[in-house]
Amino acid sequence: MKKNGWRKFFVVLILVILTLVTGFSTAFANGNSPTAQEFMDSRMYPQAVALLNQQLNKNPKNAKAHYQLAICYLNQGNISAADQSFERALTLSPNFGLSIGKEYLAAGSWNLNRGNNHQAHQLIAKSLQYDPGLRDAVGETYRRGGENALQRNDLTAAKELYGKAISYNFNHRTPAMNACLDRGKVLLAAGEVKRAEDFFETALYFSSDAKERLCDIYFEQGRVAAKPSDFGLLERAKKYGSQHNEEILEIQIAKLPGETIRVEMGPNEVKDIADITPGQKWQYIYFRGDFSHRVTIGNTPPEIGDWKKVDNGLPWNAGQAGKLQTKSRSPSNFVVNIQ
Repeated sequence: MKKNGWRKFFVVLILVILTLVTGFSTAFANGNSPTAQEFMDSRMYPQAVALLNQQLNKNPKNAKAHYQLAICYLNQGNISAADQSFERALTLSPNFGLSIGKEYLAAGSWNLNRGNNHQAHQLIAKSLQYDPGLRDAVGETYRRGGENALQRNDLTAAKELYGKAISYNFNHRTPAMNACLDRGKVLLAAGEVKRAEDFFETALYFSSDAKERLCDIYFEQGRVAAKPSDFGLLERAKKYGSQHNEEILEIQIAKLPGETIRVEMGPNEVKDIADITPGQKWQYIYFRGDFSHRVTIGNTPPEIGDWKKVDNGLPWNAGQAGKLQTKSRSPSNFVVNIQ
């Protein structure tokens, strides 16, 4: 920069400084309360505090100045000083009570949004001391805090904050449940099954109504991802509801290797199901009723093993060739896959 350029720069800088000093001196001399509010609106709290203290030195009974001073302290995190100034304002003008409650709630909300939960709880509790009518607003504040915690993937904080919201207004139960389900659904689609389950468990903590939606969520994802060797998501869908059971069974049947047979039996009925070779495996992927099975050689003994009750979906393995045979004690139906 040339010599003349530097000279002009310093002249302008000095003029700016003089203007600011003159402005602040005039404001302090006149005790201009709106100027204090302007400082506060710009979050210039130290400047506002200096100006308000000057006003209070001249007029200690200025309730509005005490009130504004308390707001400055509150936003600077000096809660003890804010309490004292609010009490002075309230003593001088009882009408400030409801406004003080709203200020504490606003400060509590600000702290919640920044993850300062412990301080937020203190401030919000104070808001209700001054204005018990803020219960619904407090519930809404905690609900928004829960949403913000979910966005940060802080499930512990979300559970706490949503829980508090529900304690103030039970209607927050469904939004809390849905928010956790929606977040878990995104994680499940991304393949993060374990993390998704954590969100789903939290949704169930808020409401058992989550079960029906969980059935739908697991079914939709399982229908896309199902492999012959792993029907985990579809099985979870059946755990939470039965609305997709028939569709799930059809998906499983279509994707299984080998031969899949549907069987219906009346009470005390015996059926030959299929010829089995040594080492061949079969598995009951769906069953209802009370029935047993065995592998026989031909139509007469000797039989390989006794009748064994079917009570799980685990694979069975043939020791040698024979015929797979089932016997029902009650009306039964099942689907068996033979590989």
